[in-house]
Amino acid sequence: MVQNTAATVKTYSLKAVSDFKGRILDNSIMGLHMLVDEQEVHFRLIGSFNAHNLLAVYGAAICLGQDKYEVLQTLSTLSGAEGDLNIPFLLMKRY
Repeated sequence: MVQNTAATVKTYSLKAVSDFKGRILDNSIMGLHMLVDEQEVHFRLIGSFNAHNLLAVYGAAICLGQDKYEVLQTLSTLSGAEGDLNIPFLLMKRY
């Protein structure tokens, strides 16, 4: 898609060499504990799919000139949408 354009390609990955590197340290019901570009951070979101999404948003924000630490702090405050994935939290509140 970017062939024959002036576009710059940036990559993100949890496993491969990339421009924006992440690694899941812990993925539990309490959230994601990750290493993002050598910075340890806890996110409220769960699941490896959210780890990929967070890393993509992080990379896009950095490419747009945002501060690394401010982006990670903001992303760490996000919570998931209401729905089926919140069932474990609802069950925990009952007991």
